[in-house]
Amino acid sequence: MGGLFPSAPSPQRLWEQVIAGVDAAREVPPGRWLLEPHEAYDPAIARADRVYSLRGYFLDDIPFDPSGLDFPTDLLAELDPVFHLALHAGRQAFTAGVTHGLDRRRIGVILGNIALPTEGVSTLACAYLGRPYL
Repeated sequence: MGGLFPSAPSPQRLWEQVIAGVDAAREVPPGRWLLEPHEAYDPAIARADRVYSLRGYFLDDIPFDPSGLDFPTDLLAELDPVFHLALHAGRQAFTAGVTHGLDRRRIGVILGNIALPTEGVSTLACAYLGRPYL
């Protein structure tokens, strides 16, 4: 397994924090959203285009190590951070996995991204979808 979680760089560290009762929630980091958090806040739950909490679980820096990848590094660096996350977690899982003697035809890969759109995706959406609404 591999993964990167708020304040936990690996699944093992995440479980240590769960057992210890650590809550990694925090205020929205400055500049993280396209608008100020208080502009999106409404304490009523499930209001359209609003959030009912100014706390969340955020990843700050996603490690990006393109070494060993057969792909142009400059192009990889430009990808949205969600792809860097997949590469990072995939490398962790591959490194931790025991593959000797496995029937590779019976192996699957599951990528989970429990997150709202990243800043890069939000910027693209504003640039392309937002134009007609300006």
